[in-house]
Amino acid sequence: MARIMQSVGAMLVILFLFGCGGDIRLKEVGRNNREDSFVKAAKNFDGLSDGALSYLNANQLYSTFKDDPDTVIRGLHQRFLAYRERSVLEMLANICHYMGRKISNSDQSIRYYTSCAAYSYYYLFSKDVYPPRGQFSEPGELFVIRYYNAAVTHIFEFLNDRKMVRRESFMLPTVIADMPIHFTAPVYDLSFPPDYYAKFLVASNYEVSGELTFSGQFGIGVPMIGVLKEKMEEKADYLPDAMPTPVTIFLRFGVQNERVTANLEFYDAFHAEHVKVDGKEIPLELNFTTPLAFMLNTPELLPGIFAMLNPDKTTRFDGIYMLTPYSKDRIPVLFVHGLMSNPRTWAQLLNTLLNTEAIRRNYQFMMFGYSTGNPVIYSASQLRRQLIGFHHKFDPDSTNPKFNSMIVIGHSMGGLLTKTLIENSDGRLPELILGEEKYKMWDKLTEQQKQYFKEMTDFEALPFVKRVVFMATPHRGSDWATLSWVGFFSSLITLPTDLVKEVHSVSKAALVNAGLIKDSGEVAIATGISNLDPKDRSLQAINSLPFNKGVIYYSIIGNRKAANIPGGDDGIVTYQSAHLDGAQSELVVKSGHSVQRSAAAIDEVRRILLLYLHENGLLKGYGFKDKDLMEKSEYEQH
Repeated sequence: MARIMQSVGAMLVILFLFGCGGDIRLKEVGRNNREDSFVKAAKNFDGLSDGALSYLNANQLYSTFKDDPDTVIRGLHQRFLAYRERSVLEMLANICHYMGRKISNSDQSIRYYTSCAAYSYYYLFSKDVYPPRGQFSEPGELFVIRYYNAAVTHIFEFLNDRKMVRRESFMLPTVIADMPIHFTAPVYDLSFPPDYYAKFLVASNYEVSGELTFSGQFGIGVPMIGVLKEKMEEKADYLPDAMPTPVTIFLRFGVQNERVTANLEFYDAFHAEHVKVDGKEIPLELNFTTPLAFMLNTPELLPGIFAMLNPDKTTRFDGIYMLTPYSKDRIPVLFVHGLMSNPRTWAQLLNTLLNTEAIRRNYQFMMFGYSTGNPVIYSASQLRRQLIGFHHKFDPDSTNPKFNSMIVIGHSMGGLLTKTLIENSDGRLPELILGEEKYKMWDKLTEQQKQYFKEMTDFEALPFVKRVVFMATPHRGSDWATLSWVGFFSSLITLPTDLVKEVHSVSKAALVNAGLIKDSGEVAIATGISNLDPKDRSLQAINSLPFNKGVIYYSIIGNRKAANIPGGDDGIVTYQSAHLDGAQSELVVKSGHSVQRSAAAIDEVRRILLLYLHENGLLKGYGFKDKDLMEKSEYEQH
């Protein structure tokens, strides 16, 4: 019996060691722990893929790969040349990406990254591989795109560190000794000549935190931050110095005279969202959020409180800012910020809007910067003057229907400035502000002083402004402006030299009566803060003027306690002050005064912009019906 048991035991050992059943095992993981192949692969993106590991193990090459990876890569390369299998290209791209990350020395790792980029490119675009690409994208294709993008990132950084990016001709090695990459001159499809850019920064080297969501597009290529040079006289107007812009680079491969060639291509993400390869439109990888965050973290961009207190020291920040050079094919949208603020306040709204392709394609965004400590009528006149100059430069004959469909969005005090763009004063504003004192003082003014006040108070609606969005705008003022500590803060504001100079020569009694100056020994002109007092005569005068006929306007109002309830306040402005009769729509959102950062308010602005496109036949879908179309497009009217 003992011998029998020993024999059975020996047979089991022999079967265990030499049996053909293999060691494949199965274990149930349960519903909460299950993963599909794509998720598992994504978790191991920087490692060897299941396909590569299976190939190495099945061909007993794993130990060889650990000792001499180049030999394995060359073997796979020969297998591809023999069979032209797409799966082999995927393995080659994965292995080269893995090796590039594993080696820290860039002079050694670059061979793997150039190989990875080339193999990935031919996997994605070569017509001479099997099986051909189907209409349904395979999961492996997504990983190969990521391998390509990662490899191109490292290639760019390698070239940038060595100041080789703009060279017209050079070579980089690959793992295959007789297959170097011959680089030719870069190709630029940018808003400015390449020499206008001070630097190109890899967007993925920066992490965006805070309130910004991500706006961009999945695709091929490497998103960059293209930073313009400072103090460029040749640069287009209305673009600030050192302006960061979203750029995507694409590395195109080819074969010339039996040599593998490549060249970097630079695309402005605001104007090129696809790249053509063999006649097909391929989506580019886009990133709008990181360049925007980079701009917002540039200290020189109009610090709000400092600008309010010291307008003469911040005049170089005043005026219209464009994010891109002017395009006659896109509708301008202008943002006007509020009190103690600056163009940064629009970051979340703008970032979210840029995530909608139809909005990116049809609109161009601008911001107006100004010192909010200045009197409202003064700042409003600056805004009008800037827009009139903008119009004269880009559409002097008023023949461009896109320009003549401008939309202006104003928050808080910015909404008060915006109102004057769609109002006709008909010469009544001086009398409404100054009352009977106007007649006592007018004859005492010089022609220069008369002209100065006329520019501020006598204006007509700008005909190219067709839509206005008011956000938390105190049309009837705010009791917040009457608080004692606010008055003290207002007294710290210094006003523009030109305004003070002209006011000093005007009848003091008239200005005191009008509320433009305070009744004291020295002339103290009313500031933007004091203009928000519900009793302020300039505020009341602006509010009494009618809107230009045909202009459509919308209201977005904050209520700290509840949404969709007319009433309450946002902590600064009451519903009664922000409400306007005749608005095309009014949305009350649960929010404090910074309503422009509210998700509901942002979505409403998005709806308004999309609806405007639909009304004019520029957009289909998005839930809009034909009944929303205007009887006659505003473009047709032009």
